[in-house]
Amino acid sequence: MDAAGITEALNVSAGMVWSPLPWNEESIQELELELERRLAFPWLSSKPVPTRRVCVVLLSNVSIPTTKIRWDTAAAMGVKVVVLSTGSWWKDDNGPCAHLREAFIDIDMTVDSGLSERIANAVKLYPQPIDGIFAISDVLLIPVAEAATQLGLWTSGPKPFTISTNKYLTRRILDPLSREYFWVDSVQALETRLASSDPVNFPLVCKPFQGRGSEGVFRADNAAQLRHAVSRALASKNGANVLVEPYVDGPEVDCNLVLLNGRILYSEVVDDFPCQADVAQDPSDKLFAETEAVVPSRLPAFEQHAIIDAVLDAVLLQGFDTGVFHCEARVRNSSMHYIVAEDATLPELEWNKKPIEITTETPSIFLHEVNARIPGIASSAVSMLARGIDFWTLQLLCAVSDWSRYEALSNPFGRDDRCDHAWLTNARELVTPKGIEAMYPGIPLDLLNNKMVDSNHNPIRELAKSHGDLTKYVLRHYANVKDAARYGFQEGEWLWGGCMVIVSPISRQHARHVAENIQDLYQDLVRQKYYVV
Repeated sequence: MDAAGITEALNVSAGMVWSPLPWNEESIQELELELERRLAFPWLSSKPVPTRRVCVVLLSNVSIPTTKIRWDTAAAMGVKVVVLSTGSWWKDDNGPCAHLREAFIDIDMTVDSGLSERIANAVKLYPQPIDGIFAISDVLLIPVAEAATQLGLWTSGPKPFTISTNKYLTRRILDPLSREYFWVDSVQALETRLASSDPVNFPLVCKPFQGRGSEGVFRADNAAQLRHAVSRALASKNGANVLVEPYVDGPEVDCNLVLLNGRILYSEVVDDFPCQADVAQDPSDKLFAETEAVVPSRLPAFEQHAIIDAVLDAVLLQGFDTGVFHCEARVRNSSMHYIVAEDATLPELEWNKKPIEITTETPSIFLHEVNARIPGIASSAVSMLARGIDFWTLQLLCAVSDWSRYEALSNPFGRDDRCDHAWLTNARELVTPKGIEAMYPGIPLDLLNNKMVDSNHNPIRELAKSHGDLTKYVLRHYANVKDAARYGFQEGEWLWGGCMVIVSPISRQHARHVAENIQDLYQDLVRQKYYVV
């Protein structure tokens, strides 16, 4: 049957949807509206969709139960998955998830000059043709791009990734003439800069050239704090060279873009709430770790447009024109700021009471990070649940050059006047090795950093028994354990990081209410169960 025949058949076909909603006219109208919103994209293909095969390169093992939705999605899209990693964590699995990957290739994943060659050779030796290859870890983006180039597979090429994964090169390409930023490779180099005639205007942020998340990122309001911050950044895992740049006191945002040949297929602005380093009177050793993130943004439309334009310019300037991009920025002189109401524990964006003088204080965008990859699993869930955009699926389709479906699935839910509010809240709590060892039997402590917590141990399941009125709005939840020393804590301490994605069809205020209440309950439970001395 051709495309016209399929369309004609669908027009005279009956569909059935199971729903727990009460059967009345109002609920039927609501259901029809939601179906209309969620199918607001070209979901019929005029040509048969061929099966494709993608190689997913992973630095180390991941929790298959926790990430199962991603592998299910690949199967649903007709994309066969070949996992290239190290070890045997998914090689001989004959369990319920075995069918979700076609093969597991074990290679030496040491990040060195030979990694791209080892990746390319492994793909060449695979008995079936590979249509695409990608990675989602920053440290793998360059070697995978080099391997893709050798293999003749789609890639943006290694050069743009060389810039995007280096915070100093990113700043230099964005502000080539500015003297507000500089770099150092030692405390002595910092002292030389402080003693020179070049300006050092506080407050400042120092960060390693490369690294994940907020590791080694610190704020300084004076020279003494800067010396301490630089020494901490240099001592971090990726601290060989440190960028020192202005700290911008304005609303922080994520900006996610989906591009095809330089054209925006989808864009969104996500409100990122203040973190410890933003609000502390003394920022020494305080973290820039994410606290809350919300879609849709509350910033005015003109500021959101300015953010998207600035991010697009930066991405194109780095040499990219196609792919999924997760970028971070702040708004200087924004018309809004964060305040904490008397009856609240979480802040919220509110309008500035003092009017902005347009001539001197027009809002501007300070971009501080371009991630040429999809957001993390929890941040991605926020966009998927609120907007219907699945960045993982788009990354898969981009890698295998399936441009028709890539473009089709870049369409968000319909009806801009109607939107669920998705609220990502983060809960962090110190735990002990004795408290968490039972979750990881046989795994040495030095291999647990960033290890995902199996959903069976996630506190949300237990909280659902006593606080179902809150947990029913938690549609995704993830947790991992981390070496706390990397985040400003003492050596030997461990940190439990929990993420909950709350979706409210009611209002942003309701989503915040759920987040405020469930965060305390979650942290109390983690402390009781996993801080064992």
